[in-house]
Parts: sequence; structure tokens; C-alpha cells
Amino acid sequence: MSYHHFTIDERESILIYRTQGLNFSQIAKLLHRHPSSISREWKRHTNQELILQIMHRNRTIMPNHTVGGNGCLK
Repeated sequence: MSYHHFTIDERESILIYRTQGLNFSQIAKLLHRHPSSISREWKRHTNQELILQIMHRNRTIMPNHTVGGNGCLK
């Protein structure tokens, strides 16, 4: 059995889908992954630093929010 890491694009998709209110099963179907894989990825890699990196890279997620000097959302 082979294992594959999630790409940054898949991680961004998970974040976007979660902010849109989709659950892990729905996201798994869209990404052709197992729901438990999505859940584990969410728990492992969802922290404020990752979210801020993705928001900086893709301003369409939350266009009206800014990041202050301390790295926190305003």
C-alpha cells in the first residue's frame, strides 16, 4: 500500500471547504481521499500560522481581514 502526502493545494482546498461549512466526508469525496485522512490532516496541520500563510498566498478566503504586527487577525 502506498501513502501520499497532501499537497499545499489540497491543504488550501481543505481550509477553503471547511470555511464554507463542508464536513470531512464531503471534502473527502471532492479530493478523492478517505474522510479519516482529511480529519487527521485538519487536526495535524491546522494552526494559525498555516492559516495565515494560506491567507497571505490567497487573499480570496478572507479579503476583509488583515494581519497585525503580532501575526494575529484584526
